[in-house]
Amino acid sequence: MAAQMSELRVYAPVGRLDSQTAAGHEEAILALINPSSKGLVLDMAGVSHLSTAGIRVLLMVSRACQDAGIGLMLHSLTPATLEVIRITGLDEHLNIRLDAS
Repeated sequence: MAAQMSELRVYAPVGRLDSQTAAGHEEAILALINPSSKGLVLDMAGVSHLSTAGIRVLLMVSRACQDAGIGLMLHSLTPATLEVIRITGLDEHLNIRLDAS
């Protein structure tokens, strides 16, 4: 019998996702990853700056979600955050939804 999937997990960082804040965000996000959940949504609307440390967090979270067999979606990215993700080429590897609908 298949295990029942629990709710979709959502994490909404606010402010800068950089070397000063990355470790705390990574720890909090990784704690939400559970193979029995439907997936993880990162609501990025409140992120004002994304540095290479923040990119690393997104990569680590993506890998952890893959290992757990759940989906990851980045949602409501600001134009500046989306630009960083596009420049790095991560938009080709991450599930991104731009609008809030």
